[in-house]
Parts: sequence; structure tokens; C-alpha cells
Amino acid sequence: MDKVVFIQNGEDFVKEIDRDRAATMIGAIQNYEMNWRANPYIIAHSYFDSTPNFEEVSRKEKDIVERQMSKISRFYVVSSRAGKHHEAIWKLAQ
Repeated sequence: MDKVVFIQNGEDFVKEIDRDRAATMIGAIQNYEMNWRANPYIIAHSYFDSTPNFEEVSRKEKDIVERQMSKISRFYVVSSRAGKHHEAIWKLAQ
């Protein structure tokens, strides 16, 4: 894998982004889609037990993402109003 594509709905465009912007976007997606900090079980568990250490888990999570991202050469945002993201992505793949 040498490319990552973020898809969004909106104006039609394809834009290459830098690694820092991609990392920020991945962090936002993780916070929204896999927000383990808001998991009621983890919150209850941390109330009665000091583990997990949220800062340590966050640091490990960030390290894993950065390590995986270092293997990728290019990052793109593909936006489409008409849901035709696949057309732009197909062109990037060629």
C-alpha cells in the first residue's frame, strides 16, 4: 500500500495532503468512530481501578498510527457531490 485516500462529500476535487494533515484526519476519525475514552465500560473500570492510563494508551495508539503511516508515500482527500468518489480513486490507483 503506498496511498491512503480520505473520502468526503462536498465539492468535486482531489487534493494531495501532507502526512501531518493525514495524521490529524486519522485522529479525528478515531475520536469519532472509535472513541474508547467515551466507552461506558472503560470509564466505569477506570473509576474503580486506575488502569488503563489514558495518556499511555493514547501515546501507544499515536505511535502505532505513525509507524503505519511511515510506510505510506502519499495521502489524498477525494470529495464528490454526486457520490462518484470511486471514479477519482480509480484514477489515483492507475
